[in-house]
Amino acid sequence: MIGSYFVYDLPASTEDNLLERFTRSGKMSVGTFEYYFNLLYSVYSLPNILLPLFFGWLIDATGTRAMLMLLNTFLILGHAAVTLGCFIRSMPLMLFGRAVFGLGGESLNVAATVVLSEYFGRKEMAMALAFNLCTARAGSVLNDFISPVIADMFGAPAAFSLGFGLLIICGGVTILLIRLDIWVENEIARSNPGMVQAPTKHGELKLGLAGLVQHVRHLPGLFWIACLVCGTVYASILPFNNVASALLVEEYFKGKKTGGVAAAREAAGQTMSLVFASAALLSPIAGVLTDKLGFRTEQCVLSGGLLVGAFTLLLPFSRAAMIPPEAAMILLGLAYTIFATVIWPCVGTSVGEDQRGMAYGTATAVQNLGLFLTPLAVATVRAETGSFAAVVWLFLGIAVVGLFSSFGLLAYDRATGSRLEGRRVNSPGVVELVGGAF
Repeated sequence: MIGSYFVYDLPASTEDNLLERFTRSGKMSVGTFEYYFNLLYSVYSLPNILLPLFFGWLIDATGTRAMLMLLNTFLILGHAAVTLGCFIRSMPLMLFGRAVFGLGGESLNVAATVVLSEYFGRKEMAMALAFNLCTARAGSVLNDFISPVIADMFGAPAAFSLGFGLLIICGGVTILLIRLDIWVENEIARSNPGMVQAPTKHGELKLGLAGLVQHVRHLPGLFWIACLVCGTVYASILPFNNVASALLVEEYFKGKKTGGVAAAREAAGQTMSLVFASAALLSPIAGVLTDKLGFRTEQCVLSGGLLVGAFTLLLPFSRAAMIPPEAAMILLGLAYTIFATVIWPCVGTSVGEDQRGMAYGTATAVQNLGLFLTPLAVATVRAETGSFAAVVWLFLGIAVVGLFSSFGLLAYDRATGSRLEGRRVNSPGVVELVGGAF
């Protein structure tokens, strides 16, 4: 997971270096680069608009072992194409590679969740997933600190090559995990000769396309409101991270740091890291407290309010008041931590026991639809206005929609019996299926 999250955030942390590399020869304008840069994230999310709907279907047919190998292969081959495209200055090749990388990135989160559920069960599931989230977001933090430095010293291709090497290491770890899983299964079979074959090895195709559509149609209204909250809030957090480096350099650090542009980029990367560092450190605590205390829908409202406050602090009048960008990043980190802790249990408890797999897949598809559309909107606004202030207003608007959707979820849940407010749930306490998504 650490390799996937590291590579996902690479374009954001090296945006200025990529801009110089692709526009220096004069063959690509700044506006064209901005469009293609945001497209790097949209093409990642595009295959995942529908893929999560079929992922449970595929894992039933092939088992988690085969899917782990397939998904890691997509990650490695996809980023290899991205790295090569960066070396030869081919944006179409980079876009193709990001699309292939996207085939594996989001679904790998789901596969990891399945593996953890098989080993840790319900009692320890929340903490297991929380530590998985910590490890994954450590990749994002590591990228924010290391990649800008490497890109400034050796160029953007060097930073992308580092990500490729990290994915190779993670692929090797995946092979070790599969071998360990086989060994555990053999030990269990030796101790319990009559035991049924573990589901990690091979599955059985149980769900046809007609049944898939039928399941989606019968998901309740409470679930669809939770999906709206999921899509809008994630659309205001994760795509913002894609452009945060350039925004911080342009609006806060350019010309204000001794050492020139390189120092400004490093300062921007360190400031950006506050968002995911908060998630990495606080998610286990937030998960345990949420499992014990509940108040999930109230926490959705709180996270929406924190998002609105964070983007307000990035508006021009807040900058004029000398409010440091670190304050906004800390609020974003708190909002992300709280939201990632509560939204997926809300999705799971909004449906029946036999609908949860389909619910998580559908919610992930809605989430990735937002992650696909938002970068395109950002690119359009940036190209039309030439201003990061307009981009911040766009994210603020999305955050406001997320806040009102959270209020709607709270009101609807209370009107229908407070189904989401139980102290403990049978679904995971802390789950992040994004990416990238997460």
